[in-house]
Amino acid sequence: MSSNSEWTLEKLEELIKNQVQESLTLDYKDSRSLGSSNGKKNEISKDVSAFANSAGGTIIYGIQEENHLPKCIDEGVDPDEISKEWLEQVINSRIQRKIDNIHIYPIIISSNPDRVIYVVDIPQSSRAPHQANDKRFYKRYNFQSLPMEEYEIRDVSSREKTPRLVLSSHVENTKHLLQPHRIISHQKSIAIVDLRLNVINKSFEPASYAYVQIFGIAE
Repeated sequence: MSSNSEWTLEKLEELIKNQVQESLTLDYKDSRSLGSSNGKKNEISKDVSAFANSAGGTIIYGIQEENHLPKCIDEGVDPDEISKEWLEQVINSRIQRKIDNIHIYPIIISSNPDRVIYVVDIPQSSRAPHQANDKRFYKRYNFQSLPMEEYEIRDVSSREKTPRLVLSSHVENTKHLLQPHRIISHQKSIAIVDLRLNVINKSFEPASYAYVQIFGIAE
């Protein structure tokens, strides 16, 4: 699941209503997974690092699941005891190297405004692999966070050594013209567009060049 800066209680309820299953990029956790014990803190580091080492994704602390399907929103946590800053500190202090661009969203539970759910969006990291607090490297696999094999650690570490180019595009200044056809009564509408392409390198490794092919479909 991609990063979403507009997480709301309604969107979480939609996940439950639509029975959106856990996946490589989505994990539901009981809010009791957040706690001050070393065991719970280590589990947080394990789960968050696994997402960063894999495809990125979202962990929701506050939705109970059954057979990998969301069951209900639970009682949440007291933000005075488990704050956003506390969760950030646990993640940053127990995972090496630090994962960039993690976003944590506190969602107030409408039926109990003194409690919150935490949604944690984790990007796929170009600085992987990241080590959990137990000195192991984890990955996401079959709804779980599992230790990585040695060859997987080597493979993930190559992310930082190669450019990661992402192409985006948008259209500006669209103009519609009528193109005369052989039969005047049948005219075609032709759109002249200003197509802008942007190539962004999401890796720390510079790219020497980029090659883009654009294909059109003729009628």
